[in-house]
Amino acid sequence: MWGQPPLPTQRPDPTAAYSSTSRGDARFDADPLRMQVAQRLALAGRRHARHAADQAWRNKPIANHAVVFLYHDPPRARTGDGLYTASRLFLAGTDVADLPTILTQLLACATDYASGRGFDPRTQLSTHAEPMDSSAHYIGIAASTLNASPTATVERALNTGREYDTPFRVVGLLSDETQLVVHGAGMTAPLDIRSTHTLDTGTGRQRWTWMHGDADAAVDPELPEVWAGLDDLHSVIMDTSVSLFSPR
Repeated sequence: MWGQPPLPTQRPDPTAAYSSTSRGDARFDADPLRMQVAQRLALAGRRHARHAADQAWRNKPIANHAVVFLYHDPPRARTGDGLYTASRLFLAGTDVADLPTILTQLLACATDYASGRGFDPRTQLSTHAEPMDSSAHYIGIAASTLNASPTATVERALNTGREYDTPFRVVGLLSDETQLVVHGAGMTAPLDIRSTHTLDTGTGRQRWTWMHGDADAAVDPELPEVWAGLDDLHSVIMDTSVSLFSPR
């Protein structure tokens, strides 16, 4: 997928502060699309935080979780990377307070839609989709989580004047089996980007680290269940997208 070689037998030290790929080692051939996706996931988290703050001010709070579907269509791209997203937001409530539960509910919907004709997450699982061609290739799924309640977001705005400065985490799974986690401490804070595949683009080094599953799960115990939910939903979508994009 995107010319990505298999994962190396030995990864660099996952505790290293920066990526440590070797430009002369073909096992680490870079594909700029993965870093573009990582940046788009960060944008999704920031937009989620901004929209949550806006809705909280209007007394119409949305849930701390959102689901994002990723599409790629370079020939028709209006932007430099050809990436597009469709997203699903939820009104705040006890039924959408838990991300794994949300993913299970969406999986049931997707399985039902996929049993018929014309299943398309952009129209049947999303509440908003960026303008894109219907033939754009599905390339992955992500979930954004805000680390604050809508009430806390408003209180922060009153106390600091920065209503959008809400921490977020975005977890992404791509169709080349890349797993990404993007943490942001706020709208302008540096990003913490972790990946199972190299994000180096060959044109310049950008800050990211290798993902280490056990260590990341120890810090965020919900991650394994989130990965499982994303993978199940992703698999249903991939199984119905064969004509658009080669499956894993």
